[in-house]
Parts: sequence; structure tokens; C-alpha cells
Amino acid sequence: MSNQIRKIFLILLIPFLAGIAAMSFFQDAYAHEGACEVLDLTDLYRSVSEYDVIVLAEVGNILETSPKSIQLHVVAYFKGPPTAHVLTPIYTDGHCEAQLSSGDIVVAALRGFPGAKILWPSKGSVFFIKKGNVFDNEGSSLGFTREQFIEVLRESTGQYAIPAKLSSEAASLNIRSVIIPVLIAAVCILGIGLFLQRIWQKIDPE
Repeated sequence: MSNQIRKIFLILLIPFLAGIAAMSFFQDAYAHEGACEVLDLTDLYRSVSEYDVIVLAEVGNILETSPKSIQLHVVAYFKGPPTAHVLTPIYTDGHCEAQLSSGDIVVAALRGFPGAKILWPSKGSVFFIKKGNVFDNEGSSLGFTREQFIEVLRESTGQYAIPAKLSSEAASLNIRSVIIPVLIAAVCILGIGLFLQRIWQKIDPE
């Protein structure tokens, strides 16, 4: 009799334990779902600090590498060193990655740095710009224009940097912005020095 009771107890216990395990699994799944990164527009000053790079970019090709990666042709950096014109975020094979298509114009908040490992943006960290307006990952309009969004991001990060497409372009920028002004200043200083020298010679010929 006791053996029969034990068998009945085990028969009832197994489904009970399986139910607990299933509930635990779904709770973990929901908890993980809620852990997706979000660029919170209601608290942007705090939210931008959680990302390493924020860019305005055009989505390029999806690369069938291992892991999969995608090209982002950067138009401007709102945060991060503006050293690369093309970023290549890698897919982490999770549930949070945004759905990106070639040709999309996006503002993307990213983890990682140019020239190093950089991660595919999450669904809550990408905003799509279509016909001058801004949309979230679900396709819902956020109610403001591209220019308004850019201005808000610039105010929040204090940065709007355009990367050089080519090394020659970067060099020309340096020449225009640094070398030429220095040369002009040097010529002016030399001219002032010669002028003062001539005046001094008139005052004191010896």
C-alpha cells in the first residue's frame, strides 16, 4: 500500500515540478525582455551617458560574417570619437536587436567604440528618419522633425561632429583649420617685427 502511495505521489509531483520549471523559464524570459536597452527620450541627459557612441547614419550592407554584422555609414557623431566614417556593429544573436534594412536613415545609440568591438543597436536605441520625421522601431511617429531631434541630441551631448570620409580629406581639413591660420599669424608677426625695427633704426641710427 505504501508503495502505491509513493507512486501516486511521484506521478503528481512530476507535473507540479514541470509547471514550476516552466513558470520560472517564462519569468526569466520576460525579465530578459524587459532588459533591452532604451535611449529614453524623457530623460535624455541621463540616458545618453549609458552609451559609448551615438550617430546619425545610413544603413549599408548586412555582412554575412560570423557573427553577422552591418555597415553604418556615419553622417554625424553626437557622442564618441568621430574617427570612422563606417561603423560595423556585430549581431549578438539575442532578442533585443533592431531590425535594420539597407538604406534606412537612423539615429543609433551604440555600445563599443570605432576601431574596436561595437554592438548591434537594440530596438529601443534606434530611431528612424523618414521624410523628415522621426519614428521608433515599431513605426510610430514621435511627433517631431529630424532637425528638432538633432537639436535635442546636440544639446544633450554637447557634440555634433562630422567624420572625414577619406584620409586626404582629413588632411585638407587640418591644413585649412590649423596650418594656414598659423602661417598667416607668423607672417603678420614677422611684418610687425620688421616695421618696428625700421622705426627703431630711424630713432637710433647707431
